Amino acid sequence: METTRKSRPRGPMGHGGGMRPVEKAKDFKGINVTIPYKQAVIPFLDEIDEAAKEIGAVNTVVNRGGKLFGYNTDFGGLKA
Repeated sequence: METTRKSRPRGPMGHGGGMRPVEKAKDFKGINVTIPYKQAVIPFLDEIDEAAKEIGAVNTVVNRGGKLFGYNTDFGGLKA
């Protein structure tokens, strides 16, 4: 018996709808974002700090009351 599997288009976060599971739930305090999603996550955020804007990538997302804030801690860690 042969079975076929239909594949769904994958969003930037590896899910069929992009970051929707995270975006809808918002029941987390924070998440770490790794390559290749550091740029893809930006449109889903409510606010981005200046360093992340300048770098153009986010590696940390913090949930404050359902509002998502993006940060980049890579550069600060690299300088230290």
